[in-house]
Amino acid sequence: MSRYTHLTDDERREMLAEIGVERLEDLFADIPDAIRLDRPLDLPEGLSEQEVYLHLRDLAERNVSADDEVSFVGAGMYDHYVPALVDAIIGRSEFLTPYTPY
Repeated sequence: MSRYTHLTDDERREMLAEIGVERLEDLFADIPDAIRLDRPLDLPEGLSEQEVYLHLRDLAERNVSADDEVSFVGAGMYDHYVPALVDAIIGRSEFLTPYTPY
């Protein structure tokens, strides 16, 4: 089952009416014909979530990370451990604002 719920025709009409247009194509009326694509896009078939994940993982593995190379950036740009708890603590409101709620 898809997590995406499609619009009904009535919902689409209501949304278009809300922004003051009758048809979806009216939203593109200001784009000159000379630069509008007059054919369907040549796109591959859709992929499942797992296929997209694997594809993006394969692409990411091509990247060279700072852990793989020597870096002379300095200025604190070195491997150091930050406990996971730090994110939780610094996100608390008492660390973000001097305001004290009463």
